Amino acid sequence: MIYPKEMWCQFFSEVRGNPELERLATEAMATPPYTVTRKQHVLPNGGTPNDFVSIGPYWWPDPEKADGLPWIRRDGEINPVFYEYDSKTIFDFTTDVSLLLLAGLANGRQEWLDKAFEHIESWFITPATSMNPNMKYGQFVPGRAEGRCFGIIDGKELYWIFELLEITPFSQKWTPEKLQAVKDWTKEMLHWLLTDPIGVEEGNTLNNHAISYDCMVCMFALFLGDKEFAAKYLRERTIPRIDQQFAPDGSLPLELSRTNSKGYSAFGLWSFIQAAVLGRQLGVVFPNEILKRGLAWLEANIDSPNWKWAQIVPFRCISPHLYQFAWMLWDDPSMLKKAIANSLVPWNRMLVLRGHDKA
Repeated sequence: MIYPKEMWCQFFSEVRGNPELERLATEAMATPPYTVTRKQHVLPNGGTPNDFVSIGPYWWPDPEKADGLPWIRRDGEINPVFYEYDSKTIFDFTTDVSLLLLAGLANGRQEWLDKAFEHIESWFITPATSMNPNMKYGQFVPGRAEGRCFGIIDGKELYWIFELLEITPFSQKWTPEKLQAVKDWTKEMLHWLLTDPIGVEEGNTLNNHAISYDCMVCMFALFLGDKEFAAKYLRERTIPRIDQQFAPDGSLPLELSRTNSKGYSAFGLWSFIQAAVLGRQLGVVFPNEILKRGLAWLEANIDSPNWKWAQIVPFRCISPHLYQFAWMLWDDPSMLKKAIANSLVPWNRMLVLRGHDKA
């Protein structure tokens, strides 16, 4: 687990009875079970309804070609068709299930937990609706690739569900056998991530994709109880990425080269700090000085009128989750205060329920 159980208990006590959390959980009760099998679009060659299929978000039909093929890249400009594939489905699935588990555990509401279990069974267990444990058709690009390693990043939020399941009590609808079935799925998925050429390629990328992949691999391993593997992986694969990706001033040049440089810089740093929190739980020491320098650089520059890198979409604020992890890593109460101040609800799974500003 990335959050110690005692921290979860404290978190539950603070959000118990939160009206916004209760409203969101009540709304989530109306959603039918999530599945990847409801896709309406043509599948890539070899794909089946149970395969996770997403399309490269920044790829568009070539207006100079009659059939639009092959598609061309427009970095930072999301093609609306992206939301018609499984990227949005997995986003909504992880959001609603995490929300229902969080609300149910905090408030003792079994009906919210049972609804989460319904979604989990559909996604991981029931053969007719479950997702195959791979992402080989992620971020496909018509006319160019049936699947690319970059689509793996869409699975990064699944581990928050696993995190909450670790502390969810068994019940009539949530049994040890079902938990084991989810772990069996996770074991297959982890094996695919580590051995399939697409998974290996993602692990060999150089920017935020690499560190996000590391977090996914280690969280999946921890869910399966393999602390030794996760610690070894962080030491041998993740820590060396710090020298590869950080400039001496704490910036992340590969993220600054993107057209959404603020968002990618914040996400890249967030992922490194999250990995360092995992390391702390496992006795793996990260070089904290460069991470602190990275946060100081980001805070000093991100709202500056002199920001000189591309930013083609509005940037709202540094994620509260970055500050949450910084608080956990450095035991710094000021980081928790910043997390609360930057809180958006709902926002990327792990909710900081202090303010009620809708994202």
